[in-house]
Amino acid sequence: MACPSCGQPVNDEDRYCAQCGHRLNTEDKKMNRLWLLPAITAFAFIITFTSYFLYQHQKTVDAMNFFDKGERLSLDGDYTSAQAAFQKALEHRSKFQAAQKNQNITGLAIKIDDKIQEAKALKKDENYQESLNKLQEAENGLIQTKGKVANHLNERIKELRDKVSIAQINVKLKQADTLTELKALYNQSQNLTTDKGKEVAKTVKDKIVTIAKQQATSYLKEQRYESAQTVLDKSLALFPDNKNLLSLQKTVKSKKESYLKAQEQRLQEALTAAEKERKHNENEAVEVANVNLKVNKNGDMTVQGTVKSTATVSIHSVNVYYTIKGKNGNVINKGSCYATPYKIYPDEQGTFKNTHYNDSKKANKTKKQHYQVSVSKVQWYLD
Repeated sequence: MACPSCGQPVNDEDRYCAQCGHRLNTEDKKMNRLWLLPAITAFAFIITFTSYFLYQHQKTVDAMNFFDKGERLSLDGDYTSAQAAFQKALEHRSKFQAAQKNQNITGLAIKIDDKIQEAKALKKDENYQESLNKLQEAENGLIQTKGKVANHLNERIKELRDKVSIAQINVKLKQADTLTELKALYNQSQNLTTDKGKEVAKTVKDKIVTIAKQQATSYLKEQRYESAQTVLDKSLALFPDNKNLLSLQKTVKSKKESYLKAQEQRLQEALTAAEKERKHNENEAVEVANVNLKVNKNGDMTVQGTVKSTATVSIHSVNVYYTIKGKNGNVINKGSCYATPYKIYPDEQGTFKNTHYNDSKKANKTKKQHYQVSVSKVQWYLD
């Protein structure tokens, strides 16, 4: 430094100038030095703080950029790259909760995506049921997860499930020929939401209606009205407004009523015929074909004849009652005898014979031609 009076160089610690003796202001200089240190310190702190703030701010910006990149990749289905982006975000901000949550979600998404890829491979190999089972596993894995990624995965699962179900239904539809099988396929088709799925559902419906009509018509020809009605009831439970089925149902109902009415009439006729038959069998089942009387030289009278069964069942123990009269109609004798054979079948005959010894003497030796015999009653039992 220099003396302010003469300009002679002086030392900082000199209080007077050695050249001119001028008093130097060392206290002010000292004060200036004391003020300068805090200022420098404050400035250094500001610079450090600002640098730290800018550094931390840049880390936050970088973390957000990686986070946004991860979300875009997740929605594009690139879950592995998305997970790496979220990891970068966490490296910049370790307590970035949203990044941590999304990283967990993408980890799950990778597993779900693997199952979806397996399901696609199974579909390609025509293992449709295994493919559907794999998709169900994938869907179950997302039950507790919400958000855009989960929604996107669920949409992919739903879309692939429709494709697999359509392929499976088309294969089974070619083989299905019973209403039970077709009903199961129709129920499965009701879960399809795509246009192709709705077309498949309509195809299944048309086949159900066609087979129901064929079966019901066949039963109708065989007069199996209950079976025909059952087929139509099951089909109408699925399609209550189908005009073809409703029309056929009316036909079955009409035919059934006519059949029942005719059957009732036949039953009544049968009951009437049965009653008539019963009365005939009980009262008119035996006809006397012939009866005659022979008297020998000893005066013995022999009554013999033939009976015929007009019953509709076999009869037995046929007992013929007869009366022998003389010329004036006076009763000479009465008797009965059983016809043989013991059992007589419908339209078959039996014979009867009985002898009265010495009865001619009791009749005062009336001439033979003046005797006559008649059947008064016939008794029998039904089997």
